[in-house]
Amino acid sequence: MTPPSSAKASDIVHEIYLERARQIFGEGWTPEHDDRYCPGELAVAAACYATHGTYAKTVDARAEIDAWPWGPEWDKRDKHPPRRRLVIAAALLVAAIERIDRAEPKPERGPAARRDLEEF
Repeated sequence: MTPPSSAKASDIVHEIYLERARQIFGEGWTPEHDDRYCPGELAVAAACYATHGTYAKTVDARAEIDAWPWGPEWDKRDKHPPRRRLVIAAALLVAAIERIDRAEPKPERGPAARRDLEEF
């Protein structure tokens, strides 16, 4: 298996970045707004977007309840094709990670962290 070209990977990461920007500036889902969610809530929404329409289920097996964390008026998963849902899911995961980073003291993420990534 060949790794994706850095140009293609960069295009995808840029697309996720643009979706996150749309969420913040277009929808008003600011970091301050995200900080009001319960821990894990954004990640659950991302999982719901990522698995919607697939064989994977994000339901409580005991009750067959969809794990979607918000009201039905906010559920737009059916509106989007699979690839778009994955981009939205990735942007929601970015929001979840940003939320954790704001809430917890973070270690230095300088050149040493970048070197760790380069080892891949």
